[in-house]
Amino acid sequence: MVTDRLDAGRATADAAMGRRELAADAPGARPGVWQRRLDGQVWRAERETAGYQQRSYAALMRARGLVEASQVWLERGEIALRCARARRAWEQRIVESEMANSEAQQDSNGTARRQVLENRVRRLREDLEAAASALGAAQRELAGEYERLAAEQPARSAEYQRRALQARRAAIGLDAGPAGAGTAPDGQ
Repeated sequence: MVTDRLDAGRATADAAMGRRELAADAPGARPGVWQRRLDGQVWRAERETAGYQQRSYAALMRARGLVEASQVWLERGEIALRCARARRAWEQRIVESEMANSEAQQDSNGTARRQVLENRVRRLREDLEAAASALGAAQRELAGEYERLAAEQPARSAEYQRRALQARRAAIGLDAGPAGAGTAPDGQ
């Protein structure tokens, strides 16, 4: 008797479950609220993952482009420094030529030679300060680029932070100015 009641209860439960499954599988059946919510969450997760990957690849491409542009900018800076060195060498030859010509004409206290040398020191100091300023700006920009890369690429963050620190230290050393370039020999 007890088994008959249990069998009857199971049969009723199975029949009810079968009706629910048929209703859910029916062609016109609408998904429940929880199914719609779950489907929406899955769709958003897939979309956000794809968007994150696209943004990551785009950020990497931008970073590579910035590094390449920085490299080009640094190469241009090196070319400008070589041109400045060549110009200083040319000016040096002119100064030496002027000095050779003026030695014969200078008065007994050597005023002309001193003026030529002071002019040469002034021009060389200006060139050095301009080159140091340009190099300091390039070092600061490179440090900023390394810091940005460190934030975007955590796996290489320590290396990029180290390089950024080195670039900043180099820029600070350049900002302090070349040793002894700030004063003339007579204190002016």
